Amino acid sequence: MKKTILTIFFLTFFLASFAQKQKTYCNPINVDYGYTPFESFTEWGKHRATADPVIVNYKGEYLLFSTNQWGYWHSSDMLNWKFIERKFLRPWNKTKDELCAPGVGIIGDTVVVFGSTYTKNFTLWGSTDPLGNKWFPLVDSLEIGGWDPAFFTDDDGKFYMYNGSSNNYPMYGVELDRKTFQP
Repeated sequence: MKKTILTIFFLTFFLASFAQKQKTYCNPINVDYGYTPFESFTEWGKHRATADPVIVNYKGEYLLFSTNQWGYWHSSDMLNWKFIERKFLRPWNKTKDELCAPGVGIIGDTVVVFGSTYTKNFTLWGSTDPLGNKWFPLVDSLEIGGWDPAFFTDDDGKFYMYNGSSNNYPMYGVELDRKTFQP
């Protein structure tokens, strides 16, 4: 009987100490993202189809945007995520890529969103109520375009866009006017 109790005690102690040592985990952000959003993707088999995630903290709420999701997620704790359906393409956009490798920034009380493009007719979106899914065009067609865009608001209030993901084009950076969002 003593041996059984000691065995159970040591086994419990061993398992508890092993569980405490594990400090890593895989993919902690478990969101229900899209599968094969385009017909041609099925040629490669069904798979999760997202990439290029970007998270910003907007007024205490995390917003997560990624490639081709037809919407975005929000969370207050980065554990429980809720999806908000939204299409950002305009009628004149001749692509299936909804927001491909999006850039997301914050300027004042406005969330700014822009999808990757080499064209000059993609909309730069803004929202002061992203949880309510209320978006408005800051610029109907951002003439400079950009692939893998990112935004940066400096301590002095200046707002920048930088981008680059190419074997042919360099990385670009430009200050955008805070009122017109043009260089």
